[in-house]
Amino acid sequence: MARNAERLESVQAIVEAVLELTKQDSAHLAEMLVPESRLWKVHLGQLQRCCCVAALSDEVKITDPMPCRTLTLKGTNDECGSALRALVAQVCD
Repeated sequence: MARNAERLESVQAIVEAVLELTKQDSAHLAEMLVPESRLWKVHLGQLQRCCCVAALSDEVKITDPMPCRTLTLKGTNDECGSALRALVAQVCD
């Protein structure tokens, strides 16, 4: 039980840090790298329901140390926060 509470606190701290760093006027624009090995876990439709814009790049953005694509989230504080929490739940074990 305590471990689950710690995980939730960690996820919330990550979400708050990303939101703080990505604020642009009244919206947020977050771009994150998603390893190709985790793409199968990303449910883009769920992220799009949370956020105004949720898009995954068609091409690999970096190849070293591992191939990654860019996931872009754009929306309000609440929208991006919800999408970020959903993303962490999807791709993190």
